[in-house]
Amino acid sequence: MTLQVALLVVGAIAIAAGLVLMMRREGNRNLSAIAVSGNADDLEFNELEFFALAADLPEEYSRYLSPDQGRNLVIPGRNRRVGDLRVGVTPYVFRIQIGDHTQFDFRTPYEAIEFIADVLGDHIGFEIGEGEASQFRVDDELEMGDLPDHLEVWSGAPFRRPGGHRELPDGR
Repeated sequence: MTLQVALLVVGAIAIAAGLVLMMRREGNRNLSAIAVSGNADDLEFNELEFFALAADLPEEYSRYLSPDQGRNLVIPGRNRRVGDLRVGVTPYVFRIQIGDHTQFDFRTPYEAIEFIADVLGDHIGFEIGEGEASQFRVDDELEMGDLPDHLEVWSGAPFRRPGGHRELPDGR
């Protein structure tokens, strides 16, 4: 009986040591990503729908918006002034934060993905000032005359008005 107990103790120690080594290899990986990774059963319908819609975005972005990345997602920014695009995924709200200047909450995955696609496609421009920012839909023909002269877009490309030139404040 003592030999069996000794073998059980040695086995338990070996398993514990293996777990410690495995945890060290994981490093400081995001715990929420580990919890969600590969387990869609933990996700609510809206969250599953969000990730399904996100998969239709270009691969360079969709890889950042998958359930194996957790519920706090980040697409690294291409434009330093615009910043990273962060998405908080919960069953009832999709919080999208762009840099340190803009934040929106969406109730449906469709609205959230549509907004993300518009930002990533340079359809939303940002006028970023000291402690404040405004956003504009740059391809909305009704607003074209009202857009500020200096807009930042996701790609970092300079914003150009239709016709390929910047208008001067006096309309030239």
